[in-house]
Amino acid sequence: MAIQDDSRESEMRDFFGLSENSGRKRSDVDAVLKVSHKVMDFELKSTTVSSFSTVRDLGPEHIIKWDKMHWLLAFYDKTGRTIKKAYYGSPRQMRPWVSQIAEYIKPDQTLAQLMSERVDKEVLNFVVGPGEVFTLDDASRIQKRQWSKADYIKNQDLTDGYSREKMQEILKSRVHYLISRGSTLNNPHIPGNYVRNLTELSLVESEAAQSLLSAVEAELQKSGH
Repeated sequence: MAIQDDSRESEMRDFFGLSENSGRKRSDVDAVLKVSHKVMDFELKSTTVSSFSTVRDLGPEHIIKWDKMHWLLAFYDKTGRTIKKAYYGSPRQMRPWVSQIAEYIKPDQTLAQLMSERVDKEVLNFVVGPGEVFTLDDASRIQKRQWSKADYIKNQDLTDGYSREKMQEILKSRVHYLISRGSTLNNPHIPGNYVRNLTELSLVESEAAQSLLSAVEAELQKSGH
């Protein structure tokens, strides 16, 4: 299925005149489109059923990413080989759905922030014990594989170690991480009925790329860009 999805993604890029996101820092962008000397980041989604899957473990970072993302969504036939309908969704058009997902996970994210802020000196004593200087091993017992070795070294505020204040920060970060992991949403789907209210694109091969470009330009004018 992953190979098939990658194949459809490549086909969608070629058919609608998009480029691969090569040579850019953001590896989580499926495609790009140059419009008036600007580069628009695109999320590409395809389906052979009635809705579009998104990502596993959706969290706040996806909400931030999607807030400015352009979308190309294609309905394929049951074989996954032929595009039956395709739609363009601007950030403005997709915002109601993105906002709905953001509201769903917001209470848990708020809880993660509140609980991490409650990590005081008493909690620190209970978890790591007394002491004024802590080693890399002490820090890694808390943060585990959430940090790389370079992260551990970068966050040392003492020579080859960590102060109590820094360990308290690390413990707060760990608490926030643990609760946030439990607050992620697994693969929310974009309903087909929502997608069909977006901008439908031409499937005539000679017109497809221009239809997408025109749709993007129209949305940029509406948003004042």
